[in-house]
Amino acid sequence: MRLTCVVVLLFFLTACSNSNLNLEEELAHIKEENKKLVNQLDQISDEIDLLKQENLTVLQKLEQLKIVNDQLEADNEQLQSENEDLKEQILNIENGENLPDSPQISEEDLILNKADEIIWLLEAQDMTQLSTFIHPINGVRFSPYLYVNVNSDLVFQSNQMSGFMTDNNVYTWGNYDGSGDPIQLTTVDYYNAFVYSVDFANPEQVSYNQILGTGNMIQNQFTVYPDANIVEFYFSGFDPQYEGMDWQSLKLVFEEYNGEWFIVGIIKGAWTS
Repeated sequence: MRLTCVVVLLFFLTACSNSNLNLEEELAHIKEENKKLVNQLDQISDEIDLLKQENLTVLQKLEQLKIVNDQLEADNEQLQSENEDLKEQILNIENGENLPDSPQISEEDLILNKADEIIWLLEAQDMTQLSTFIHPINGVRFSPYLYVNVNSDLVFQSNQMSGFMTDNNVYTWGNYDGSGDPIQLTTVDYYNAFVYSVDFANPEQVSYNQILGTGNMIQNQFTVYPDANIVEFYFSGFDPQYEGMDWQSLKLVFEEYNGEWFIVGIIKGAWTS
């Protein structure tokens, strides 16, 4: 009887031990599963944070797009307004209505601008382009001195100017001051002595219908050209020892023809005895 009880007790203890072992195995399994779940939750949390960041980025881009869209709408409204103004101007032109007058350049500024163009053409020796500024009827008179001599000063027409710097013919341009000898020079030699003798494209002074260089010689340009406007490019002197007696100037004489101003005279100025 006692032996039976011991056997039963041993069987019970063995069963309990096996059951406890199974429970421990299940508990370990549960812990492992729980660990996996925790890891999964961490991953999900990271993904949620990433989605939040991406969502924030999307919201920021949407806000930027909204700003751009607002600007485009404003620009579109401005363009529509300008388009309507242009349509109105075109309609006014088609209906022959007068538009506001554009600012008009003064006659003095117009002639000074032409004089600048001509002096640069002379500096460049571009006589072909210069010919387009020469009076179509009167041509251009070359005066070697301040006194314009209508009897001896040579006149060249615009169609003669293209070959001015290559002409080897010797011309009589008047008489030298002092000696009275005839001025017999080719066009190139005359250009060097009595036209562009110094850097007139960069003068010390420029005047409009005002005499700058003076000497003993009578200046009659306003008598010979009573309807002209005259631009003078002037240097007061070059060597201090001459005390201004080595001044030089070049005068461009303009007359109007058919509403445009053309050059009719090129006058060389310098000190004369």
